[in-house]
Amino acid sequence: MGMTHYKSLRRWIKSKMVIDMDKIARVLYKYRTRASNYFELTRTGAVLFKASFEGRYLILVYLLAKLYQLIAGLGDREDASIKEILELPFPVELDIDSELNRLLKDDLVRRSNRGYCLNYRRLAEIFDLLDDYLAAQA
Repeated sequence: MGMTHYKSLRRWIKSKMVIDMDKIARVLYKYRTRASNYFELTRTGAVLFKASFEGRYLILVYLLAKLYQLIAGLGDREDASIKEILELPFPVELDIDSELNRLLKDDLVRRSNRGYCLNYRRLAEIFDLLDDYLAAQA
């Protein structure tokens, strides 16, 4: 492959295959007040849930918090391993595989090489889903 092809491919990869964190940050900024209703972050990066979420909703909030952690410089990853997800404070025992499979099927969560992360193209829908869940709990 000549240098021209190398540079051309490199530009294409960066423009088409690398996630633009600035775009994601703009969406997260737009919904920052709503996110602050779901969780807080400590200076060491711990996620403190401000509402009671169950099942897949807790997974969504946690993965959302991971994104805010990353942007705030409080974490180094936006994805979560299955081990991390299993350690979440689920209020009742449930089938985590079933919850994750539903999130994957609904295309709200994607698999990464290290676990699971949110589908960034669906962030607005995820915020609406979480708000609807909280409204139904009230």
